Amino acid sequence: MPQSDILDIKTANYQSLTSLWRNVAVPLDGHQSHSNFETAIIPKSQWPNRLWFTSDINPEIVTEAKALIPIITPDGYPIVVPYFDIYNSNNHAHLDAAGFINKTELVAMSTHLQDPYELNTSLTFQHVTTESAAKTWTDLYPHAFNYIIAPKLLTYTMQDIHYTLAYKDNQPVGTGLLYTQNNLAGIYCVGVHPDFRRQGFAEHIMRHLLNLAIAQGYTRAVLQASTMGAGLYRKLGFQNDFIIKNYILAD
Repeated sequence: MPQSDILDIKTANYQSLTSLWRNVAVPLDGHQSHSNFETAIIPKSQWPNRLWFTSDINPEIVTEAKALIPIITPDGYPIVVPYFDIYNSNNHAHLDAAGFINKTELVAMSTHLQDPYELNTSLTFQHVTTESAAKTWTDLYPHAFNYIIAPKLLTYTMQDIHYTLAYKDNQPVGTGLLYTQNNLAGIYCVGVHPDFRRQGFAEHIMRHLLNLAIAQGYTRAVLQASTMGAGLYRKLGFQNDFIIKNYILAD
């Protein structure tokens, strides 16, 4: 892949994720822009709850963010500060030096979309368009991801963002989210209730969402994967773009 294409997809992957955070927070007055970073914080929700930098960082920018975090932290839930390794600088060391703790790492991934994915599944899928479906989605989500999303976040944004519920024999078992912009499909929040794991359902949800994107004419897809999930996404054709280090401020 030409170097310019690599840089473009890294930027697009970063923009897809941060745009999602911004756009779910705006309807709930949870987004703020600062000189060197943005925040997306929803009361009574553990997601997005992000502070992200709009350029590479230095000690002064980190100090500014660090001073703000105790003021804006909602409901005792920690604010996650992601560092996107897209600058080839290793400046995440400034976060380490300032007392932030690297809690998790994700790999940002992407793939080209062309032919629909084969999907043979016993699952059925529901596009979330009602308050009751939104509540079912947010009731299931913490079982898969161990953190809470407020139902109002879905009800305020489900006209613009495609939230999906997966059912097995009328039992909700999984969640997913398709977020599209600028000829790019972002796949997020793909999770399965622990009681229904190891049956291939996460892959089925992925294939369903990717096929929705292909049917709408999208030609690239991006996501961010845990170590546990990265193997599944490589199986579906995704390749690594960069690492995201997720920090929180030490107590």
